[in-house]
Amino acid sequence: MELALKLLSVLAAIRLEDYADKIQNVLIQALAEPSVAADKSSNLQNPLATSKWEKIPDSKTLITPVQCKTLWNQFQKETEYAVSQAITAQKANKQNSSWLPPPWAILALFVLGFDEFMTLLRNPLYVLFIFVGFLLFKALWVQLGIAAEFQNGMLAGLFSISTRLLPAIMNILKKLAELGNRRN
Repeated sequence: MELALKLLSVLAAIRLEDYADKIQNVLIQALAEPSVAADKSSNLQNPLATSKWEKIPDSKTLITPVQCKTLWNQFQKETEYAVSQAITAQKANKQNSSWLPPPWAILALFVLGFDEFMTLLRNPLYVLFIFVGFLLFKALWVQLGIAAEFQNGMLAGLFSISTRLLPAIMNILKKLAELGNRRN
């Protein structure tokens, strides 16, 4: 807060010459320490109630004392809102944070085991290979009609699928090659 007041004091006047001004002290006493300034102002006039700085010419004044007080009040209102929002967000984050990993990670740990899960986390390229494998398996499942083949029994379904598996794989690879050739 004191740094903001120092910046405001620097911006208040142009100081190319060596003015012996007390702008920084006045701002700090009047705005940062209002209880001390209130005790002194009961005897004296409020230093920020004037329209010019002491020992600073009007031509070198950029921000008057009255404007400084207005800017400071605006700064406090805006920063209070931002700080209260940040505190609220921290509290909400603290309440919502738990030590448990997300559900998909728990499921992956159960299915894969810890070592395989860590391998997937360290090398995400494996996830891509698993996804492509899943898509190929799904395409074979649909093209071969595996659910319908097993309606006649397990052994008959396995024989039927084994005779059609290699041609189906070749058909899928042929379609992929055709798609690749069309784009080039």
